[in-house]
Amino acid sequence: MDYLLKPDYAAARQRHRDFWQHKTADCPLLYIKAKKAVALAPWLVEQKIDRKEAELDINWHINQCRSQILAYDFLADSMPIANVMFGRDITNMGVLSGYDFVIHPVTEFITFAQDADFLFAPTPEFNQDNFFVQQVLAIYQGVRSDVGQLAGINPPTTADALTTMAMIMGMEQFLKSLYKHPVAVQQKAMALNRLFYSFYDYIYQHLLAWGYGESASWFPVFAEGKFDSIRSDISVMLSGQMFAELAWPVIADACTYLDYAMFNLDSVKLIRFLQPLAEIKQLHGIYWNIEPWLNNLQEYLPVLKQIKEFGLLLALPCRDVTEAKLAINGLGKNGLLLEFPVFEEKSKGMAVAEAVADYASHCLY
Repeated sequence: MDYLLKPDYAAARQRHRDFWQHKTADCPLLYIKAKKAVALAPWLVEQKIDRKEAELDINWHINQCRSQILAYDFLADSMPIANVMFGRDITNMGVLSGYDFVIHPVTEFITFAQDADFLFAPTPEFNQDNFFVQQVLAIYQGVRSDVGQLAGINPPTTADALTTMAMIMGMEQFLKSLYKHPVAVQQKAMALNRLFYSFYDYIYQHLLAWGYGESASWFPVFAEGKFDSIRSDISVMLSGQMFAELAWPVIADACTYLDYAMFNLDSVKLIRFLQPLAEIKQLHGIYWNIEPWLNNLQEYLPVLKQIKEFGLLLALPCRDVTEAKLAINGLGKNGLLLEFPVFEEKSKGMAVAEAVADYASHCLY
């Protein structure tokens, strides 16, 4: 589907295709957005709806998707994608397993009702008639009717089975289980993967039937097919051996359900796992998402080079043209996506895109 909010959709789509295929590029992919002059009214505030109630409210999700696609100009290689997200993307596995959660006021921090026996509780088979599943489908139908051909619509996100287990079991009980019941932990995680991606596929097939089928998750990428942001947040607590024996197989398994996959590297403590991650054949790249988000390119350039040397694609936050030049000099142009902060004015975003493209055109690789 061609997106009406992206006049140069065909050219941008081809550049993304080349990115996934590691083809030679004249310039890295540039994810650049600029704010539009007219801001949207916040439906949540106007209706005074509770944040938890909003989770399965069709109008709230329609408004959220509008705010994602209508408030910005999508410049360079950025694509307009309506991201329908539940529980800040980390609750789907738990809800599909029959557990409820609380969204705390102000912080919007999420906690599940604790069940220390979750590890050995039967994991349900996917049931398309489940209330949550049908309400999610109704939300997607509402978003589809509202978005039309303006933008793409994202499938559900994100798979993080081990972190889901820790949230439901409680951290102490989960960590004890890693030592006492490692086989059961891995089996449970695989079952959660299977449950989530059955749900993913159910929604994805409807999106295909409606003429969509592209994916981005909440990453600054665009994939024609099934894509997800692969996470294993709890791995920051694991030793190298535990990661290899428990987390790695679960991450690798999640990737097998997808056409494209990138790992969310959101902590410096995950850097030590880059080599084993690179050994996952179905994992295509890394989203560099560590703190401080816009102040670490120079410091971690050797690690970023290592990611490219492993043959992985790299999506990298970039502060300005100077940092973009640094990234291109150190990492090359191929298999690289540079994500810039949102610009206040369209002209400023376009100027940055032109400056980076001009610089890249004079670089040999």
